[in-house]
Amino acid sequence: ETEGETDRQTALIVDHRAQTGDSEGDETPLAYIREAALGMTASAAAHTDPLSLWTVGDDGLTTTIAAGSTPTTYTRVRSTLLTLTQTTAATPHRPAPGRRVRTVVDTLEPDQPAAATLQPYVSASAATVEAVRDDAFVDAVHRARTQLGTEVWLVLVTTDSDPTRLRESVQIATQGGATVLVLIVPTVFFQQPRLESIRETYDSYTEFEELRRELDAHPRVTALEVAPGDRLHALLASTRGDSRRAEGRS
Repeated sequence: ETEGETDRQTALIVDHRAQTGDSEGDETPLAYIREAALGMTASAAAHTDPLSLWTVGDDGLTTTIAAGSTPTTYTRVRSTLLTLTQTTAATPHRPAPGRRVRTVVDTLEPDQPAAATLQPYVSASAATVEAVRDDAFVDAVHRARTQLGTEVWLVLVTTDSDPTRLRESVQIATQGGATVLVLIVPTVFFQQPRLESIRETYDSYTEFEELRRELDAHPRVTALEVAPGDRLHALLASTRGDSRRAEGRS
């Protein structure tokens, strides 16, 4: 009650790679990604919090809007989000800076003191470096965290299409004790409308929910679902109906 309020700088990292347009219906995961990001923008504007935007396509960053808390910044962010379309996978993403330590270690003799000093860092970061080099979204999170530091609140808006890379993104985002919000669109509602049974759809959704809970269990991570409410309710209702019919036959 006695402390003055402080601005919380927020960095939106928004996925609009090709997979965000995958859908058998009229709606796409990108539509829900956009609405979630617009909601975060409205919240930042309501609190006059500094906001930056990083949009990620298949070849890497497509737009970067520097942090600001002016009406102009919020308008630019909204306009960018409203016109966002999915990109097309074209060329392998270029590696982010980060392999230099491994290069230095490889040039040193094994018995040199410097090699012994640097080797633990190489071993610990090898998997992360591979992820950064191979995936545009992981790379964008790495760049944002490196440039902005740990005081900035990263908000990742993406899908569950690649759980392994999503976990790696969150791992990088939380480095240094930072807190992260992850807004995830479950692709089961867009990519698998013709599954042989409702049970298979429910099993796929259960896998998504397990992933969300796993991420949310991290003490510095809040992971939330962004999904079509009507489809989710229909799925749950159908599953309950199947269960009741199975009980009636037994």
